[in-house]
Amino acid sequence: MDIPITTRLKRAPKEKTALFKTGQAKDAINPDNPSATVGGSTTSPDIITNESVVSEDPNLTKFKDRCSKYGGVNSEAAAADGCVWSDDAKDPPPVVTNTQTTTPGEDTSWEGTLKTTTTGDVFNPWEKRLQSRSIKKEGRDIRRSDIKKARNEAKGGGTFDEEGNYTEGTKLKGKAKREYIKKARQKAKAKENKAEGKSFTSAQERGDIARASGQRPGESDVTTGQRDKMQGEQTKEEQIAEFKRKADLKKAGVDKAKKDAEDKKPAPANMRKGGVGKMKAIPFQMKGSMFNKNY
Repeated sequence: MDIPITTRLKRAPKEKTALFKTGQAKDAINPDNPSATVGGSTTSPDIITNESVVSEDPNLTKFKDRCSKYGGVNSEAAAADGCVWSDDAKDPPPVVTNTQTTTPGEDTSWEGTLKTTTTGDVFNPWEKRLQSRSIKKEGRDIRRSDIKKARNEAKGGGTFDEEGNYTEGTKLKGKAKREYIKKARQKAKAKENKAEGKSFTSAQERGDIARASGQRPGESDVTTGQRDKMQGEQTKEEQIAEFKRKADLKKAGVDKAKKDAEDKKPAPANMRKGGVGKMKAIPFQMKGSMFNKNY
């Protein structure tokens, strides 16, 4: 004889029944709980570049420039000008200039959402049926509540909004009353079907993943995937550090916007061309003997 599901549930050892375990409770997601988004910045090391440049001795360069007009032939004119070439003379060694260039490291900002694994239970067939009954019971309760609300409104009962304010209703009679309740019943049923379909689909997906793990029915804490880590799963210190980081980023953005706005401000009237005041706009002039110097 088959034993009813409720009886088997009562007789099953609690430590071996997945429904009595809390393995899935810790993986429940509250949509109102923000994700644990963290970030920061890193600076790469400075890049140091060494370079050696070999160049001709400046004295030799000057000699060549000054004496090239004699074509390398010794003559009285060349001797008088100090441009005498000698086969025994050696050119001065080239000049080696060593330079070192330091390129600052680049700042790289990063940000991401932490992930955590999700776990579930491999339900027994009778546990799946109990889960299905639970889903249907929840949907049926909501449907009945919606229909009850519609009947009350048809009788002239008021409603409460989300802020708790009460609004008086209008009493309906005859066909208008029947049509109102009929439409409310149809709407409640459609709402119930949508919620059931979503829950059943979700349960099927979780069940498929749990069974694919290869664990036998009744096993708990089976890894089923991953999800965004919630802010509440971080320690108090981690959350405070993230609050401070975001506050610094916000302040830096405000300061930059303020500076950009200051840079875009027009110059005062007395600094603009044709402005009124003691100060006049004077073209910038460069003066100095170095611009007239002959090398």
